[in-house]
Amino acid sequence: MHLSILVVGVSTLLQAAAGVLALRLIPITHHRWPWGLVALGFCGMALRRAMSLFSTLTLGDSPVLLSLPFEILGLVTSVLMLWGVAIVGPVFREAQAARASAEQTAQELQSALNNIKVLHGILPTCAWCKKIRDDAGQWQQIEEYVRQRTEAEFSHGICPDCMKRLYPHYCQQDQGGITPPPAETPWPDAPERNGT
Repeated sequence: MHLSILVVGVSTLLQAAAGVLALRLIPITHHRWPWGLVALGFCGMALRRAMSLFSTLTLGDSPVLLSLPFEILGLVTSVLMLWGVAIVGPVFREAQAARASAEQTAQELQSALNNIKVLHGILPTCAWCKKIRDDAGQWQQIEEYVRQRTEAEFSHGICPDCMKRLYPHYCQQDQGGITPPPAETPWPDAPERNGT
């Protein structure tokens, strides 16, 4: 009988501890009602067992027969309840951290999208000089037009077709395309290679 009383006492404490742990999950999960009801259930079971234990200790009779196998089963159940509630806390903390990380990533992506500048629509372009007419009706060089509306920068060179058409005497034909000979500069008005 004394071992059964000890088992009931430990089981009661474990059920009360599971109730307290369930209450501690409310700020982590932000779900007040489910964890409040779980805690209330655990505390109710602990109270019922405490009342049964008190009745056995003070009055000498028990409304519930305190048999050792029955109370050990109750103790094992109490341990499992406490363990389950204790394990679920870190799972919710990990989920909360993942949700916070996903929200931060979404904010970073939204910020990046807000910073993207895109040209769209029809751009009126001169067929000859390739200037673009802006919304005010002014004609601008394509480089200036794009630079003002995006973060793009331009660098200039000359394509092989234009090189052949504009400077044929400076080009030689090879299998990879048109390339200027290495000893000569392709620009007639370019300074000499020694810097003069």
